[in-house]
Amino acid sequence: MVEVTFRTGKLELQYRVSDQAIRAYGAQVGRRYIGRINIIKQTKDIDELMNLPALKCHSLKRNRAGQ
Repeated sequence: MVEVTFRTGKLELQYRVSDQAIRAYGAQVGRRYIGRINIIKQTKDIDELMNLPALKCHSLKRNRAGQ
């Protein structure tokens, strides 16, 4: 499983307490935020994560290429 760390305590709180995410982002986006984090946590490595169609991962271009 992938370990997820949050950049801020606020983001982690919004993940752990769904009412906080809904208040910050609205119902649809708040639920999607929590769902995406759960998907990320359930993958075994970055390769599996990149191949999930639900996340729509793609290669970055220009000055972000290779990241």
